[in-house]
Formats: sequence, C-alpha cells, structure tokens
Amino acid sequence: MTSLSNSILWQRMQEYYAQLGTEVWEDEVVPQQITNNTYLANNYAKQIIAQIQDYISTHGKPLDDCPFYVLEIGAGHGRLSFYLLENLRQAFEVFGWPKKWLKFIMTDISLKSLETWQTHHALKPFIDEGWLDLAVYNANQDTQIKLAISGQLIEAKSINKPLFVICNYIFDTLSQDAFQVINHRLHEVELVIKNQAQLEKGELKDYFKDAKYEFVKHPVKTQYYTEKPLLNKILQAYEAECENAAFLMPIGAIHCIENLKKLTQGPLMFLVSDKGVTDKDLFDEDDDPDISFHGSVSMMVNFDALKRYTELCGGNCFLMGDKGADFQVANFIFQADYKIPQTAYAFANSLSCFSPQDLFDICYIEDEPVKLKTLEAIVNILNLAEWDPSIFYDYHELLIEKLENDDMTVNVQHSILNGLERAWRYFFKLEKSQDLPFAIGSTLYNMGLNEKAIEFYNYSLAYYGKDKDTYFNLTLAYHALENYEKAQEMINESLKISPKDEAIAELQKEIDPMHS
Repeated sequence: MTSLSNSILWQRMQEYYAQLGTEVWEDEVVPQQITNNTYLANNYAKQIIAQIQDYISTHGKPLDDCPFYVLEIGAGHGRLSFYLLENLRQAFEVFGWPKKWLKFIMTDISLKSLETWQTHHALKPFIDEGWLDLAVYNANQDTQIKLAISGQLIEAKSINKPLFVICNYIFDTLSQDAFQVINHRLHEVELVIKNQAQLEKGELKDYFKDAKYEFVKHPVKTQYYTEKPLLNKILQAYEAECENAAFLMPIGAIHCIENLKKLTQGPLMFLVSDKGVTDKDLFDEDDDPDISFHGSVSMMVNFDALKRYTELCGGNCFLMGDKGADFQVANFIFQADYKIPQTAYAFANSLSCFSPQDLFDICYIEDEPVKLKTLEAIVNILNLAEWDPSIFYDYHELLIEKLENDDMTVNVQHSILNGLERAWRYFFKLEKSQDLPFAIGSTLYNMGLNEKAIEFYNYSLAYYGKDKDTYFNLTLAYHALENYEKAQEMINESLKISPKDEAIAELQKEIDPMHS
C-alpha cells in the first residue's frame, strides 16, 4: 500500500506520454476536442490581453526587453497553442503592440512532441517569426526551462512581468492524494494496484487498461503534510466543514504552481481547463476515487482545494458560475501587486456562464452532430461555434446535404463563405481521419464554386496524400468547368488507386464522350 500520490501510476503516466508523443492524438486514442477549440482559445486570449492591460495601467508600457511569457504545460499535439497564437497575433495587431512583447513557449515531457512541432505547417511560421519557442519540461519536477530554439535558460526570478501558464487537461493527470471524511474524521485513501507484477511484463500502452485497482482507508491527522502547512489548513477545513465527503488533493498541480512561482518576480496566472469539482458541497460522500481510462488515466481535479490554496497564498481565483458542470475553466492568479479589474471583467464576461462544455452539449448528442432540419439552423450553430475546424468537419456532411436540397439565400451564402475562411485560418493537421481541406472543397463544390473547390481539393492532396475520393471530386469540379482534359486526368488518377471501384468506372463512362 502507498499514498495515491506515491503510486507507480503517475510514473507510468509520464512514461506513456513521453514514449508516444503526439501519436495518442493523431490516432484519436486520447480525447482532446473540448480543451482544444477556437472558442476556448479566444477566451484565453481575452484573459491574457486583459491582464497585460491591467499591468500597463499600473506599470506603464514595458521599456525593457523582457517579454510577457505564455507557457503551455503539456502542449501535446499543439493545436491549442496554434489557436491561441492566432488569437494573440490578432489582438496585438489591434492594440498596436510590438511583437517583441510576447514569447510563447510550448512544453511537453516528450522530446518526440518537440520534433513534431518544429516542422508542423501551422507552428513553423510562429517559430520563424520568433514568437514561439519550445522546451522539454516536467511540470512536477523541473525548476528551470531550457528553450530549444533560442537556447535561452529561464531560471529562478528571471521573469519580471506577468507569466501566463496554460494547463489544459494537465492537472487531472498529475499526482493526487485521496482522502475521505467520515463523521468529521479525516481518513487517507491508499491505492493498491493488485496486478502490478503482471502489468510490468506487458506493453506500456496496455498498462492502464489492464490495471486492477483497490483502495484502502485508514484514519490520519490533518497535519498530514510535513512541508506544506497550507495544505494542512485545507484538510482541517474539510474535516470541520464536511460530515462525510470523499475528495482528492491535487498535490501534483500544487507542485507545478510552486515550481513556476520560482521563475518569476511578477504575477503568475494559471488558466486551467479540466474535469473537476468546484465546491465541497458537490463532493461524493463515500465513493472511491474515480479513475477514467482513455489510453492513459485521469482523475477529477479538486478546484475547490486549488481555490482555497490560491486564497491562502493571497492570490485571486475566478471560477465558472456553473458549479455543477463536469468540465470547468478557472483562472488562478498569484503575486499580482496591482488591481486587476479588466482581468476580472474578462472572465466574468466570457466564462462565468457559457463554457466549452455548453458549446459541445449544444452541438452534439451522444457524440454525434445534432440533426438540424434547415440549412440556416446548421449555419447558425456553426456561427455559435465560431466555425471551429473540428466542429465544422463533423457538420460538413449535414451542411452539404442541405446545400443539395435547400435553397440558399445570398445572406446564408456569405455566412458560409465567411465561416469557411475562418475554419481554414485555423487549420491544424492532426487527426489522420479529419481532412479539413477536403470538407471545405466539397462544401464549395456544392455551392457551385468549382474553382475554389479545386484549390482546396489540391490542398487535401498536399496535406493528406493521394486519395481516390479527392481525385473523383476533382473530376466532377473540372467537368463542371468544362475542362474535360483535366477531368480525364483526375479520373485516371482515381482509377490508379482503385481500379475496381464501380462509381469511378461509371463516372469515367460519363465523361469519356465529352472528352472525345
């Protein structure tokens, strides 16, 4: 038996992500969409910009060469970083702020991830501009950050402006301790992996799926943490306030916060999105810790404990108004020596009511797009989703179906074209199955915009390789433009890939007479 935070589970988690890198998202093993969308990135950007404005209101515009650092912990595949960089670029242009004011740092424990980021089509331009740097970083252990591109070393007290830290689906994968209050008496809940010896013989990717867990409870004193008295105050409060309650203590998240505090003399802002509980009244009474499996494992984050810790440190905490939502967004601010009214308003205005979880609940029923009845309704929901590329991709077949059967007004046409432009601006190649340029091309073809459709079908070939369906659709588009030579060329390419496909053979018969 051992405390949950000392379990081998967390070491195996780090090994899992370090070994597989971005593969776990490319193959859609680990879920990521709810924390990697343009809606959330837009709201994070608002928080960062508001905090910079609060800083400038007190300290004036920066005169030295030390930038505002934005640090994403466990950036994984890098999609959110790209979305956030795009939003910050637009904001800096609007405010007329120089680019040298900002340095974005993507970090991960996997060197494989850094190698992928350096050549990624969406990230490389930001690296070349000097806005983006990369680092291998362990949120639980490292107290300095060595940047891979510039070679710069960020160490203790080397930052003198607000440091912005993005933690999406990170705290739920860092070490936690488990406790239970039974009749106002604190108990520790220890973890036993019953088949540990057997697991060591298998593949790491199967470790979490095959693990068999057991939990054992025993009474402990609230002076549990010998080196962290603030956490003992939280345990004391829970023991006093709760008659019966099961909860987790996010010890790994707090280690992460304390390590990053050491890097900066200025304010430290943590923007956190994760599944979690924000109020002690929502703690389960007597359940064992819930371990969710999705390639690796994760646990709920105790946002209530993080709020108490932040306030005990003299910081500010902003939580969503909907405490009952499974998915939560929070802003924890430490060491701010100035008032932060614009930051407070930005959170209240953007995230206190409508959240990414609400957006996805509106857009999907049991993970499937909502079967809306009209073209206008589909366009409206995509407008609400800000034409997030992943949501558009999931809806594009429904959109095309309505384009084929419904009349399209000029207003709707302009809305779609504006939306497609936005979706393409945020194109980030990740999932092997999500061919966004093909979806855009097919939408444009069904709007009668064949030349633009051809442009995007060619993007599809460039990013996703030769495909019979892409060549088939290129045939249709060239045929509609009466470019019969190119149509014949495209159908021949399609036949090379799938010579026995009946639909391709039928289309070839239809276009041959025209060609001759």
